[in-house]
Amino acid sequence: MTKSTAITKRGEIGVAFGDELSAGDKIKIVRDYVVQNVEPYKEKVLGLIEQSKSLIIKNDDDRKQAAAIVLDIKRETADAKELRKKLLARAKKEIRSIEVPFSDLEKLQEQAEGEYKGKLKQDYLDFEAARLAAQDLHNAEAEKEREETGVFTPDVILAETERRIETELGYTTIRKSKKVSVVNKLELILAIAKNPLKYLPDYLDVNVSRIKEDIAKTNISKIPGILIEDDAIVVGVSKKEAE
Repeated sequence: MTKSTAITKRGEIGVAFGDELSAGDKIKIVRDYVVQNVEPYKEKVLGLIEQSKSLIIKNDDDRKQAAAIVLDIKRETADAKELRKKLLARAKKEIRSIEVPFSDLEKLQEQAEGEYKGKLKQDYLDFEAARLAAQDLHNAEAEKEREETGVFTPDVILAETERRIETELGYTTIRKSKKVSVVNKLELILAIAKNPLKYLPDYLDVNVSRIKEDIAKTNISKIPGILIEDDAIVVGVSKKEAE
């Protein structure tokens, strides 16, 4: 019987081999098949990453374009994951290497989505900064007028920017948030120690495993705020394991 080297589609997607194929043949066939199906996704997302470098959001059309691309990437990411799922469901252990093209594609899709989300986020932050600047300027002028005339003029609070961008693929929403980074851990620890009601101890994530390692290595008996007690570890070993 002639050795089969073709992949047969089964259902919407899937693979079936001739019984005579070796494991090596199966790996090569499946990898070629996967690369062939993943390549269009990869080429598109690489193009989008390159396109994002020259994108400058200036108006609603630009925002809508970027939002549509974010949604398109999201959809194609889901499609690629579904393709991966269906292929891997039929893949044998020796051909698990088909994961690699999907992993590479997923990283690129995440990069592309991040690029366009970053553009939309920066546009939003610029708009929000302009809003606050206009609000501060108006209220400073109102304060000056109150001092000069004695006539009360209320401060103006302009509505916070919250953006929903509709596209043919759906919509994106952008709203104000906060970014938090620890830049001086020691300073945070001292602030918590001085004022635990204002700065909660829960702000710190205590690494108990690291503490246990240091105690085992150095025989430290006291650490402020840490209870150290004698303990024991029970390990069960079967006769088979002991042989």
